[in-house]
Amino acid sequence: RISLRDEKPGFRAPDPYPALEMFNWCPVIPIRQRRVHNNFIMSTPHTDLQRNRSSTVPLTMTRVFIDVLVVTVFAFCGSLAMAQQDRPADVAAYLDRCEAFGWSGAVLVVREGEVLSNMGIGLANRELGLVNGPETLFEIASLTKIITACAVMSLVEEGKVGLEDSIAAHLPGVPEDKRGITIRHLLTHTSGMPRFGPSGGGGDLELAVGGYLSGPPSASPGEQSEYWNGGYALLAGIIEQVSGETYQRFCKRRVFEPAGMTRSGFTGQTFETHSLATGYNGMIAERTAADHPYASYGWHYKGMGGMVTSLNDLRRFVDTYESGKLLQDETVQQMETPDDGWYGFGWAITQTDRGTQRIGHGGDVQGFHCYLLRFPEEDTLIVVLSNTDDAPVWKIAWNIESLVFDQPMRTPPLPSIDHEIDFSNLVGDYESVDGSRLVVHSIGSSLRIRAIGVDAMSAVEPESSGKGATAAHALASSILDAVIASNSDEILDHLAPGIPQTWSSTLCTHIWPAHVREHGKLQSVESLGARMIGPDTYEVLFALDHEHSPAQLQVIITNGKLQIFDLKGPGIFADKPFACIGESMLASFDWSADKITARVRVKHDESGISLEAEKDNGELLVFT
Repeated sequence: RISLRDEKPGFRAPDPYPALEMFNWCPVIPIRQRRVHNNFIMSTPHTDLQRNRSSTVPLTMTRVFIDVLVVTVFAFCGSLAMAQQDRPADVAAYLDRCEAFGWSGAVLVVREGEVLSNMGIGLANRELGLVNGPETLFEIASLTKIITACAVMSLVEEGKVGLEDSIAAHLPGVPEDKRGITIRHLLTHTSGMPRFGPSGGGGDLELAVGGYLSGPPSASPGEQSEYWNGGYALLAGIIEQVSGETYQRFCKRRVFEPAGMTRSGFTGQTFETHSLATGYNGMIAERTAADHPYASYGWHYKGMGGMVTSLNDLRRFVDTYESGKLLQDETVQQMETPDDGWYGFGWAITQTDRGTQRIGHGGDVQGFHCYLLRFPEEDTLIVVLSNTDDAPVWKIAWNIESLVFDQPMRTPPLPSIDHEIDFSNLVGDYESVDGSRLVVHSIGSSLRIRAIGVDAMSAVEPESSGKGATAAHALASSILDAVIASNSDEILDHLAPGIPQTWSSTLCTHIWPAHVREHGKLQSVESLGARMIGPDTYEVLFALDHEHSPAQLQVIITNGKLQIFDLKGPGIFADKPFACIGESMLASFDWSADKITARVRVKHDESGISLEAEKDNGELLVFT
């Protein structure tokens, strides 16, 4: 029940931006039609693979309610040639495509007061089957800086701090040579402190200040712009010192409450469990939005990240901020005027190729990614929140911009997918002649294939397999055999440079015996596969079945030598989303490289279903 559909996506490359973590862009455009209720697009639950489209409204570009999610795919590789294409007629197919290739999150688009999209895509919590939606709570990482900047400017309006005040006037422990740094410098990332300089942390503000400011500057204050997270931690410290309240409490009183952001808070606080998104890296659940990404909400993260919020609350914030009800109009204008650079107070500011102003910010942290774009002159707001590490959210945000303003986009073309596939008959285990397995399973409306074994890895990740991976797997297997047999001499010749020669003996006489005492006698070993993870560097995984409890072994081989032997390795190696791209053909998509990386053909005959894939050398692999 797999059929081919041809569609030709089109894309545009956005204007270049500063090379920052939150400004790396590109993506595709999907738009899905949705039910309309109280001026919001209500998402139909994603529990059925065959979606009921009878209740959707007609799709047009001006008045209808459309859901733009996008997944576009252009890369910031200057040498990559990209051809301009027409936008696909069936934009709903693009949205399905994003979800099919592993993206999940939520999207808000408001233009001239009209809500074009306010919906969730995919699952907020895979274990509980909870779908993403406008009220789902995500952590927004560096997007928190906008809230910090607004909180600081409220103190400026009250006359409690001045933009030209030395930070030493409001913070303890500022070194003498850093007293030229002002509050303005922190807000605009012009303090002169290097982005990857010393850090501060913990719960003691004075120690954190000393830590952040302990290293040499890269420039004099005000001389150049360099994005520095630590500056916003220091701003949070100033807020606490001046207000006498915690940073979290002050933001709630001065920003959240005036804006009606009743669901927003910070990591570590208590939220309704069913409202929280869980962040994922592949199949691994990293944490919920309320969990601390860095153990606690100390000065290593406070002010620069950690806010937990929803699409609807972010819209309330932007509406209140732009209306002058949160801060004075003059203050808002000042925040959006960069000091001879690209960054205002909490906002990144550039020009679009339409000659209008683009104001926004992004955020990236373990399991969660986001992007907020405002276009004041065009009365448009775009917000994209994501709960997966597997797809770059900036690609989605920038393609939504292209869609909203009816502009062509550029990207390598994505394949069409079949909306009507019934994956239920594909789910199951498929085995090759060497014992490798492909485990086909589904999450929501996405099909995923997990690779177990060398041949299986070649099918799912053909580019990372090959002769090098085969050799690394053989070496890792022989090293494991030597460890089990307590043959340290066999390991000695394979140690990477820099590893002490005594380590092979320690591994056999101390580390492995302690492991066996913990897990019980080794019953069997299953190879999970091998793949390239860097130049001449390969990762090999084994599942160890012990008498009492299982374990996973990770072996890293670099330049043909043993670099790492970790008996607490990851339990899942390769587990990727696949979508139908043609008659009986499934494919996986590499979001970073913007291309199809693996193809698996589905075969039906009198004996049942089998899966076929080609190795890098053209050898055909069959799994039945």
